[in-house]
Amino acid sequence: MTGRPSLGLRARLLFAFALLCVVTAAAVAGGIYVQARNDILQRAQDAAVLAMKSRLEALFPLRSATPGPAELDEIARTVTDGNSHAVAIYGGSHSSPGSPQRPWRPGGNWPILDLDPGTIPKGLRWRVAHGEFAWQRVAWPDGPNLVIGTPLLIIEQDGTTRMSGIEVYTARSLGPEQ
Repeated sequence: MTGRPSLGLRARLLFAFALLCVVTAAAVAGGIYVQARNDILQRAQDAAVLAMKSRLEALFPLRSATPGPAELDEIARTVTDGNSHAVAIYGGSHSSPGSPQRPWRPGGNWPILDLDPGTIPKGLRWRVAHGEFAWQRVAWPDGPNLVIGTPLLIIEQDGTTRMSGIEVYTARSLGPEQ
């Protein structure tokens, strides 16, 4: 019985180098993909946060420190844009679901679900209720979303700020960036 012919040293070295090249190329491509994806999501997140901050500036000065449902709806309409959905919360009341009246369209960039206090993560609600401007990526049935929340502050005449009790949240779909 004759054994299997063995490969020569050159063939084994060639095979080892080819395998090393393939593994290295796959690892580099995977790393670049993850880094690019994170950069795209970070840019979208930063742009959404800056857009919300600039739209919030249009709300000042607040007409009332104790807003009713109509003013909460107005706050939600002011904060939202074509790529987001918003809700304003004060005490036990909040803006009407879907208060920014826009029909949903397939391929639209805003969430399919109405944004209401029950859909906002509890940790995010806690941070905003304690005075932080915060955001969180969440996975909803319509895909990944960025939820941004902020408390509205009242600036007193002496320059000090205090919480108004109004919380504003926006949700923006991250589907296109994903």
